[in-house]
Amino acid sequence: MLPEDIARQIRQHFTVLAESGDIAQAIATESQALSLPEGKVLLDTGDTINYIPLVIDGIIKVVRSDHDGHEILMYYIHPGESCALTLSASLKREKSKIKAVVQQKATIVLLPTTVNWQLARRYPIWFDFVLDAYGKRFEELLELVEEVGFKHLDERLEKYLRHQFAFHSGTVIAISHQEIASELGTARVVVSRMLKQLEKKGLIRLMRGKIKNIGLM
Repeated sequence: MLPEDIARQIRQHFTVLAESGDIAQAIATESQALSLPEGKVLLDTGDTINYIPLVIDGIIKVVRSDHDGHEILMYYIHPGESCALTLSASLKREKSKIKAVVQQKATIVLLPTTVNWQLARRYPIWFDFVLDAYGKRFEELLELVEEVGFKHLDERLEKYLRHQFAFHSGTVIAISHQEIASELGTARVVVSRMLKQLEKKGLIRLMRGKIKNIGLM
């Protein structure tokens, strides 16, 4: 993707940045755009952060993992958004504390962290963008804390499935019980049991490696 194409995509998808034509061009001149397949690990825990991802299309999943490999879903990055935790860590020159994986085939603009510092000094609107990213992620993390602390796992599972069906814009999703368990921070056997309960209620149909929505609203 040429710099002028990147600048056009920035103006189209990032409404805050679109208010200043200069910053879109500045980002485009120093960045590169990549198309990434589903499942691609964009950033892992402990990695040095060299780039800030700006999502043009597709979805990036952000998870937190422990030393034993257990993971819990934190939030998704949608088109027109970036990763607040990556922005924060890059400004403080810290290593990554999260893992970012492509949930759906995505096109992203990779902004070098050195340019991140330059933009912060040259364009006040960049702070608006960073603060907006922090605000969105903070609200989602508060929601996650509320769900983990106050909601039953069956409620979280139903919400998770509704989001997955919405993301894929269809009635069938290809996903394993282990993947669901990892993202909800629980055991596979627990998820399998609860999915069977939802199937008995007539809300879903379990297939090999797939789940069909037949009544989950």
